[in-house]
Amino acid sequence: MSIAVLVTTTVGVMLAESCDEYDYGEEIAETESWSFISEGQGVATYNKAMPGTPLLAFRGISTFVDTHISHVLAPFSDPSAASRWVDLLQHMSVEGGQDNSAQAAGATSSTPFTTNDLVYQYYNLPWPVADRDFVFDRTWRINPMRRQVILEYRSASNFIFAPGPDGSFSNDTWISEHRDASSTVRGESPLTRWVFRCDATESSSCGNVYVDVQTL
Repeated sequence: MSIAVLVTTTVGVMLAESCDEYDYGEEIAETESWSFISEGQGVATYNKAMPGTPLLAFRGISTFVDTHISHVLAPFSDPSAASRWVDLLQHMSVEGGQDNSAQAAGATSSTPFTTNDLVYQYYNLPWPVADRDFVFDRTWRINPMRRQVILEYRSASNFIFAPGPDGSFSNDTWISEHRDASSTVRGESPLTRWVFRCDATESSSCGNVYVDVQTL
């Protein structure tokens, strides 16, 4: 089983219409009321209705056996690796990465911390569907004591590419050369949450990695 299977389960939902008038944080975080759909290639999938909307939330759960967590996180942290794992993803770019932890100055290797970055993704969809791109505010929540990493993606509200050297992703020449604003639809995803948890007992090894992704 590869992480590509889990990633692909989220893409179809992320290509939905705008729905930013709803707050799905608590709904997706809640673990009950999920309906089992199927299990294949090591991934169990679930869905549930979102109250007051015609939309469904989706969930995928899997375990990577004898794998270091750094390998599982590679498609998320390394843009050059992402397109090899994510179906239809043509380009990804990341900016930022500032530590927001109040304890950062006195942090130790076991201190939980958070960091935020901005993620751009471009999906090359089959004709006649228009290509989609996304801009996400992404939060990393890293807890060394629990051996857990949580990634939360939320669409950046009203993001507009700003011209000039100080604009976001201004150093990414791929965007300026390939993105056609007239034919590219800006997609939105209110919340996608990835939970990665390592169950190893040895601090130097990761053992098995539990992965739980929930998205709308």
